[in-house]
Amino acid sequence: MRLLAAALLSLAASVTVHAQQPRDVEGAKRTIASIEELLKQRPNDGTLYFLLARFRSEAGDIKGAVAALEKASEVGDGFLPARDQFAVAWEDPAFKAVYAKMEAKLPRLDFAPNAFEIQDRTLIPEGIAYDAPSHAFFVGSVAHGLLHLAGYDHEISPVEAEAMEALETKALAICGIADPYGDRAS
Repeated sequence: MRLLAAALLSLAASVTVHAQQPRDVEGAKRTIASIEELLKQRPNDGTLYFLLARFRSEAGDIKGAVAALEKASEVGDGFLPARDQFAVAWEDPAFKAVYAKMEAKLPRLDFAPNAFEIQDRTLIPEGIAYDAPSHAFFVGSVAHGLLHLAGYDHEISPVEAEAMEALETKALAICGIADPYGDRAS
């Protein structure tokens, strides 16, 4: 258990606050290109237009961000832009006008900014899923991956697999995530 705690502390030490990260203009441009490709398939998807606006803002294209927000508002209910995601465009008069229209139309939703980003890209969970009937997100493999980093291996033997699964289940329970092995016989 101490080994798991050490791994979790190591993970916490390897993260940085998102707000301190410089804008990634080139990454935003790549994302814009991907969203534009998706819009060819789904031209009436308000969420895609909202995301297009966000990344255009991040890339410094305020006029494009405003146009995409107008389209998002036109084709769907959309989302009200959060200041941290539209910081580049926030003070622009055209952006403020679209924001005011959207604010009058949409309910206020609070968007939580990214608390942190994991710098070690090998720690990305293999499983993130959204279950529409329960409106829940499920995250898997973070604890599993940390246990592998700590030296556990479920492929060595059934005993080792059981020990690893027990630790993983305890770690996930601390995070409020159900036992991923709950379907097995006890």
